[in-house]
Amino acid sequence: MPSLSRRSFVGWLAALGPAIRGISVPDFIRRRAELDAILVRALASAILPGELGAAGTGRAADAFVAWAKGYRAGAELSHGYGSARIRNAGTDPSIRWALQLHSLDDDARKTHNRSFTALSDDERRTIVRAQLSGERATALGNVGNAPHVAIALLAHFYDSAEATDLCYESRIGRNTCRPLAQSPSRPVQIRRAGS
Repeated sequence: MPSLSRRSFVGWLAALGPAIRGISVPDFIRRRAELDAILVRALASAILPGELGAAGTGRAADAFVAWAKGYRAGAELSHGYGSARIRNAGTDPSIRWALQLHSLDDDARKTHNRSFTALSDDERRTIVRAQLSGERATALGNVGNAPHVAIALLAHFYDSAEATDLCYESRIGRNTCRPLAQSPSRPVQIRRAGS
C-alpha cells in the first residue's frame, strides 16, 4: 500500500474543507483550538494580582483570549532598526494551551469533584502549581513561547499598560501618547482601595 506524504495529505484535507458545510480547513481547526474564555477567566482570577479585582482580571483574561484568537502562525514579526534578520511567529500555541486549560479542569474534577471554575482561587492556585511543578521557566518571556497557559496569561498581562500602571501606582499609559503639553507633569497617582 503506497504511503501518503504529508504534503499530499494536507492538499487532500484542504480540498475536503469546502465540502464540509463551506468551512475552510484552517477555520475548522482554529475553532477547535479556541481558548475557553470561562476557564481563562477562572485562571486569571487565581493567578493575576488581586488588586485588579474581578473587573480587571476579566479584562486581562478577555484581552489574552483575543490575543490568542488573533495569533497567526508564520506571521512576520517586528525586527530591530537596522536588522536584516526577519523573524516569523511560531506555531499556534493556543492548541496546546486549550488542552492545558482542559487538563486544569480535569484535575479539579479528580481532586475536588467540581469544575475548575467552581473552585476557590486558593484551590485553583494549588492545581496550577501542581501542573507547573515540572516547568523550568525562569522568566515570563514572550507570550507565544510560553510552555503553559498560566505562564502565557501572566506574560500577556505583565506586558500590558495596565500592569505598568499597577506596578507604579500611576496612570502612565505605557505605549500611549500623552499630549506634548502634559509631558512635564507627573502621571496621576492611582488611589488604592483602602488608602
